[in-house]
Amino acid sequence: EKLKAELAAQQERHRAVMASLKASSDGWFVDRAAADTADGQAKQADKPSDKANRVAEGMNHFLQFCIFPRCVFSPADAVFCAKFVHHTHAQGTPFFSTLQYYDKLLRDISVHIFACTERQAQNLGRFLNESLKLLIHWKSGEEVYRNECAKLPGFSTSFINQQANAKKASYEDFVKVVFKWYCKVLKALMACLDSKEYMEVRNALHVLTRIIEVFPGMRKLCEHLERKVDVLRSEERKDLQIQASQYYSMLQKAKPKLLTQDQFCCGVPMKSDGGAAESAAAAADGKKEGAPAAAAAADPAARKSSYADSKRALMLWVALRAGPLSERGTRLAATTPGMVDTQLGRHSVRPQLWPLTKPLRWLLLRSPAEGAVAACA
Repeated sequence: EKLKAELAAQQERHRAVMASLKASSDGWFVDRAAADTADGQAKQADKPSDKANRVAEGMNHFLQFCIFPRCVFSPADAVFCAKFVHHTHAQGTPFFSTLQYYDKLLRDISVHIFACTERQAQNLGRFLNESLKLLIHWKSGEEVYRNECAKLPGFSTSFINQQANAKKASYEDFVKVVFKWYCKVLKALMACLDSKEYMEVRNALHVLTRIIEVFPGMRKLCEHLERKVDVLRSEERKDLQIQASQYYSMLQKAKPKLLTQDQFCCGVPMKSDGGAAESAAAAADGKKEGAPAAAAAADPAARKSSYADSKRALMLWVALRAGPLSERGTRLAATTPGMVDTQLGRHSVRPQLWPLTKPLRWLLLRSPAEGAVAACA
């Protein structure tokens, strides 16, 4: 009886929360031009491109300030972010473009992988797994797409008309764009695996192991990944070697369930020459764009500068956000503990020489405990 009473209370709470979200959703993604007019501000007639740009900007802000900071916070937050986006789409939130959201999310995930810590990369992988799982569900059949997507404003092809009868993307168009997104994800992950940055490669492997259920999904993409990961299995750094071997075995186990390109695209014809698939193949073979950037990354001086720039960017970001957050009663601070022996240096010397550096590290560097005390103080 007690469990039944608790279930009823939870269901009532759930209904109240869903009703509250639905009631407030009209103001989540406001058409700024309409809001200015409602506030009495003079506004010139909108061009169609202006409205489309505002919707795209809204998706950028949503990802930048809401999704990315939270989805890497914890495993539960990663799943929550994906579920919240699904709910935002399902309730038909005005001015929320599901297509724009996914396009901006999957356009170049390598940037986010590069900026993550190891734990954050694991959580990012969980978030991407849930997000891609939803795309696969919508792609699974035309009836599913018609019931869950085609009737909602998130799949409108135009941002000028937000009415229920606005033109929506067809099922064939959606299948094609999902295929394109998968190729973009492959290209981004291959770029990370090709990186000279140790943490970027490690983070990419963390992401890959957590999206194995839904990616690569196609045999052709799997072949490209398999070749790249096979090279990493002979890495001299043992941790990367073990991680790459683990993912390689996961790929072998998933291989029998992978689909051909035609099966993945549900019979929708795709261009066999040119387009997204060839971009992914070019990335897999190392013929990707940005070769000068890769060469710069290989330069030790450039890597050191990038590391310093990332720390400087963090300090500047904190300074920028501290003002607005203080108005809400939130204090934001960034501290630097100085030179700490965090074991990251083991990747800068040969494994055999690392134990020999211990006396020097003991003399010049703080221990992790001392660094934590300095940061907390």
